[in-house]
Amino acid sequence: ILQLLTSRTSRKFLACRLTPDMETKLLFMTSRVRFGQQKRYQDWFQRQYLSTAESQSLRCDLIRYICGVVHPSNEVLSSDILPRWAIIGWLLTTCTSNVAASNAKLALFYDWLFFNPEKDSIMNI
Repeated sequence: ILQLLTSRTSRKFLACRLTPDMETKLLFMTSRVRFGQQKRYQDWFQRQYLSTAESQSLRCDLIRYICGVVHPSNEVLSSDILPRWAIIGWLLTTCTSNVAASNAKLALFYDWLFFNPEKDSIMNI
């Protein structure tokens, strides 16, 4: 089990639970939306994808996708574009289910716990 937990999840698997439209909109928010002006886009994303009770379990998959796939360039990191931590924080604070919130935090914890600096990118945590 330890070997399974320490192996890095493929980006293809992280994107499996997201629709191509969700992926496009997340990438838009992390590459074009300015920090401080994200409320409108977050509300729009929430209404479209996260408004049902069934969508609560999708939040941990979104967080894993953001950590494992969305790796902005240095130019984006040094600009006023919406940072990944702000989107993850928003996803955590909008959980209405305690189980979904626990799973989302657990996804972040596992990414941090099994981080291997020799094989992984610092952007994965």
